Amino acid sequence: LKAATPVIWGVIVLEILMLVAVFVWSLVEFEETCYLAIIFAVVGSVGAGLLYKQINAAGKVLTKAMDALKANKRLFMVALGVKIAWGGYFGIWVASLIRMAFSQQVGNNAETGECELQLGLPTHAFYVVWLVAYYW
Repeated sequence: LKAATPVIWGVIVLEILMLVAVFVWSLVEFEETCYLAIIFAVVGSVGAGLLYKQINAAGKVLTKAMDALKANKRLFMVALGVKIAWGGYFGIWVASLIRMAFSQQVGNNAETGECELQLGLPTHAFYVVWLVAYYW
């Protein structure tokens, strides 16, 4: 990647333009002002302006890193393998998050004594394990 700095700046500009587009779209479609989009666009613009030197330095570092990956093909494959493993782990974690809402069992209501559907997972212990697995 020879042009890392322009790519980074292009992404920043596109993000700000997308926020402006959301602002305009909400104004035209719903006749409502989306203040949050315009606030994020302004904060992003000011932040990019204040961090101009750091962003350019990050582009130079990324260019050197890409040159190193190009010079060592094995390193690229190892990095790709790590990304694939991380992606799989994160996918399983997200699937467990979705599954928590759908896991139910039949139990008795403590107040009325009637049968009802309750969460099927041990909620307190499972949440601790789930958070530890995420922050691992």
